[in-house]
Amino acid sequence: MKTNSKSANRFQKKSKIKVYQNSMVQMQHVIVIYSKEDLRGLLRCFLQLNSPSHHGIIVRAFSEIGQQVVKFSL
Repeated sequence: MKTNSKSANRFQKKSKIKVYQNSMVQMQHVIVIYSKEDLRGLLRCFLQLNSPSHHGIIVRAFSEIGQQVVKFSL
């Protein structure tokens, strides 16, 4: 069976984004997020704890979660 490497890479990238999103949501439940600065602090923690090769995915996942948090709080 032949697999399309572009499709596999896209799936793997989406999967990594979901892993980070789930982790971020869990952290938001553990620590109370009151402001955008709290969200920025959480992002800084994720960036410090993870390899620079993952930073793009982390920022993307965080952006998507941040948009959901802002919509929920409005």
